[in-house]
Amino acid sequence: MFAPKGVADGIVKAAGLLVFVVVLNIAFETILGGKTTAGYGIESLVACSVGLPLIVLALMLLRHMRGLQDDLARVAATDMLTGLANRRAFMAAADRIFGTSGGMMLMVDVDRFKRVNDTYGHAVGDICLRAIARHLRDLAGDDDIVAPDRGRGVRGAAARCRSGSRHGDRHAPGGRYPGR
Repeated sequence: MFAPKGVADGIVKAAGLLVFVVVLNIAFETILGGKTTAGYGIESLVACSVGLPLIVLALMLLRHMRGLQDDLARVAATDMLTGLANRRAFMAAADRIFGTSGGMMLMVDVDRFKRVNDTYGHAVGDICLRAIARHLRDLAGDDDIVAPDRGRGVRGAAARCRSGSRHGDRHAPGGRYPGR
């Protein structure tokens, strides 16, 4: 909320907090110390020289913390192997898609994938899954979501049906996709 969104926003917020520190310093000195306005110049300068670096540091830490929170939210919604949305993110997006616009659901089953893992090993199987995920993500629209469905294949939810994809109609006879 208070983390600066950019350099200009950070300068404005630092200046505002600095003014607040100076006014607070003057108020405390007036109420508690019984001072008049004559001694405020040097005290305000000291308050600024001590307060400004602390304010800048606090704003930098807030901005860094906001970036870490964004990273954490992205990681918490992503399947680590494929880079697609995980189950939680898929379910939230599917609820939004089906709750507002109708939408459609697509399940993709990779036939005989167990044979790939058994023959070539899990490392090659993982490469295949990432390639399939990348291809499906490329075919999906901006409002669509694609997620792995462990043990079943890949599932997707689309906000609206389109003829072909944003890359044109890439369906080949027999329902197979041609290679790139």
